[in-house]
Amino acid sequence: MDSIPDTGYHDRLTKLTESLAIGRVATTLPFLSRDSTVQCVRLFADGNRDKRIRNLVDELDLIADRLPKLDECICAYVDAVPLTAYDDVTADGDRFLEWLDGESNLSAEDCDVIACQRARFEVENQARANRSAHVLFQDLRSVSDRAARSPGPAGLVQVHLNPIRSFATFHTMELLDDNEPLSLPVPVAFFPLGCEIHSALLEEDGMSAVTVLGQRAPCTLDELWQPGDEVDSTELVRVLNDLADVGLVAFG
Repeated sequence: MDSIPDTGYHDRLTKLTESLAIGRVATTLPFLSRDSTVQCVRLFADGNRDKRIRNLVDELDLIADRLPKLDECICAYVDAVPLTAYDDVTADGDRFLEWLDGESNLSAEDCDVIACQRARFEVENQARANRSAHVLFQDLRSVSDRAARSPGPAGLVQVHLNPIRSFATFHTMELLDDNEPLSLPVPVAFFPLGCEIHSALLEEDGMSAVTVLGQRAPCTLDELWQPGDEVDSTELVRVLNDLADVGLVAFG
């Protein structure tokens, strides 16, 4: 006979965990043993809260100078949103940015900064979850030279798309080069290059190529380009070479 789960115990444990995560010491009183004191629980909860705040400040260091009152926002978030089981710092940081993105007093520049950091977190998450594909692509790219960036006489060269990538749309020039004339908004791709996260502005033809590669790669140029496509094969080779130069495409 299957045992019946003790939902009451699960509910009590969940309530206790949430209370400790946000420092509501008073609600833990019914759970204390005879040897425990409220002061000990408070010290434990305060220590966890301070550690969580420090972790978030460190994780968001790259955008600290671009978001006013970031430290205050982090403290407000920690007090309002409990840390869930098995969360790492990146997951908590992404949840904080999602929470912050819901605030009504953000400027368009603030929203671009948040979108940028969330895209970087997404790259980190994908690389951890799909490490073998990430390593394989980086190895392939390291031995892929420009001489290979053509279909060859029999169209045998394979085109590979970086499997780890995320995208954000920037609506301001806050994170962009002011010297380059741009028509906003612009799509920006984020991806690993070696052990670092890089980004690249994608024009319409580049974005279209990445979209098609996401459906067909790895494939030869002959398989990628079809007679009915708007861009000709020569132009497609140029676009692919540009994508390879920044680290989104490799050949092999």
